[in-house]
Amino acid sequence: MEMSLDELLTVKVQTVTSAAKYPQPTALAPASVTIVTDRDIQLNGYRNLAEVLGSVRGFYTTYDRNYHYLGIRGFNRPGDYNSRVLLLIDGHRVNDVVFDGAPIGNDGYLDVDLIDRIEVVRGPGSAIYGSSALFGVVNVITRRGRDLNGAEAAFTAGALDTYQGRFSFGRQLTNGVEFLLSGTVRETDGQPRLNFPGAGTAVGLDGESGRSLFGKLGFAGLELSGGFETRTKQISTASYGTDFNTPGTATRDDRGFADLKYARRWEEPGVDLLARVYYDYDRYRGTYIYSGVRNVDPAQGQRWGAEVQVSKELWERHKFSAGLDFRRSFEIKQENYTETPFASHLSDERQTTVVSPYLTSEWALRTNLHFHAGARLDYYDQNTHSANPRLGLVWQPVSATVLKALYGTAFRAPNAYELYYTDGYVTQKPAVNLRPETVDTYELVWEQALGRRWQFSASGYFYRIDDAIQQDPDPADVRGLLVYRNTGRNTGRGLETELAYKADNGFRSRLSYALQDTEDRATGTTLSNSPRHLARWHNTMPLYLDKVFLSTEVAFTSHVQTTPATASRVGEYWLLNSTLYTRELARGWSASVSVYNLLDRRYGHPVGDEIRWGQIQQDGRSFQFKLSLRF
Repeated sequence: MEMSLDELLTVKVQTVTSAAKYPQPTALAPASVTIVTDRDIQLNGYRNLAEVLGSVRGFYTTYDRNYHYLGIRGFNRPGDYNSRVLLLIDGHRVNDVVFDGAPIGNDGYLDVDLIDRIEVVRGPGSAIYGSSALFGVVNVITRRGRDLNGAEAAFTAGALDTYQGRFSFGRQLTNGVEFLLSGTVRETDGQPRLNFPGAGTAVGLDGESGRSLFGKLGFAGLELSGGFETRTKQISTASYGTDFNTPGTATRDDRGFADLKYARRWEEPGVDLLARVYYDYDRYRGTYIYSGVRNVDPAQGQRWGAEVQVSKELWERHKFSAGLDFRRSFEIKQENYTETPFASHLSDERQTTVVSPYLTSEWALRTNLHFHAGARLDYYDQNTHSANPRLGLVWQPVSATVLKALYGTAFRAPNAYELYYTDGYVTQKPAVNLRPETVDTYELVWEQALGRRWQFSASGYFYRIDDAIQQDPDPADVRGLLVYRNTGRNTGRGLETELAYKADNGFRSRLSYALQDTEDRATGTTLSNSPRHLARWHNTMPLYLDKVFLSTEVAFTSHVQTTPATASRVGEYWLLNSTLYTRELARGWSASVSVYNLLDRRYGHPVGDEIRWGQIQQDGRSFQFKLSLRF
């Protein structure tokens, strides 16, 4: 289908930086890409990053009443702590030091009001990012000082005695200096009563509190950014065999980072430079009650790193990039002890270093045919290394049609928790000789513009995972202790489709469907927590000019299996969410009212083997009221 000249002139070209670490049109990126904007977040009343990502085609999330977990293309093994997707904030790696997990729930750095856009890049990303980018890269791009040019305050109140407040201030000065500073406070009592089959009811044990701070300062291509977050969550699920319905079992997460980045482009030689140096700090403290005795489970990690990348336009049709990434985790500490009487069960300290050169190349074989190639080699100081290539062919036969053929590999190195953790051999023991897990992925993508208002996309993929690291009861252990092993040999195949419509008056609609088929090659069975069908339908309707909107979201998730330890089925469910959003009805004021699970459906999510019920009930109908003021 060919678009007219008038239609081409009205089409806004989206760009993405996360697919190749430099800006390029999404149509030319060697990946299937989704961009979620700040407007999408506001109109739909999303409360955290997990809710945003759960709305993206082919993505789904679960919640065990402590942390949120992200599934991509049918893969979301309970207990993996989001270590198979790489999370970035403005290009800075956020996956933590000890668990290599991506914080996507209320344990994350960012209030969603600070997000400018989210770049979701599907498929293996190790060719430029290294470990953890097995199924995709999520880069959260934050707002700038110029986006506020003043102060902004927001207050949120919702069901379950949930309250949140935020104050932000940002500005771009006449001399070019730009800054933003924002702080958020959040409190909730959570569900007052949670029922667990065969055990009874946990009362008043679902509360949560959190604080976060984020800031950035920039001038002439130099940008300093950083954040801090602390969050405490009560545990009601009696995980790891703790006392049921007993106060005191809880987790606390503290994390912080600082990132100094310099970016510059020299137009005449066509050279781009990106350099950064950074520091990360993570601290976790779990408190568990066993027969009235307190067990403490702390972990702490610190790292610093540096990266430099140079991109050069060679001739007229070739862009070449070379980079070097260095990461030094100089503190990886895990402990476990009983307080009274004191008894130490684990005291483990490690350090690791990773050095990673990488290359990418983009050739315009013809004006409408682009070839992408890239590779990265990760050297670990534990005598481990991994080489990962990426190939892509992007063809635009006519102006409205883009076809992509993609191949890539990725890996995930075992993290310190999987390698060395034990709680004193009460429920878990250390692993032995873990190897990196690997994935090979093949994908075909079709993107089709249907005039200037309609957009259609479809992706077909196949992946093969070897040496997948998963936690299971050890069959050789008479106590059945949990242990991480390279026992997974999995395959996945599927189809993702999406049809989107945007009208000039602000009406928009997006319908997506994902068909997912995963298999454990050893048993021939479907993987746990792998729904075969995912469907999402989003609609936004303007009610009054460009100021009042009503958005609805319908989400369907088909049934899944729990882990083999519990071997039960979690039923399918439909959810309906709705948000009424107003902006600038009065000078500087915006407000929204959201209702989640509007039909009050009862449903559950599968959980890891540390929770003996196999699945955990989720929230019924709830609401949120939000008021914000810019001044």
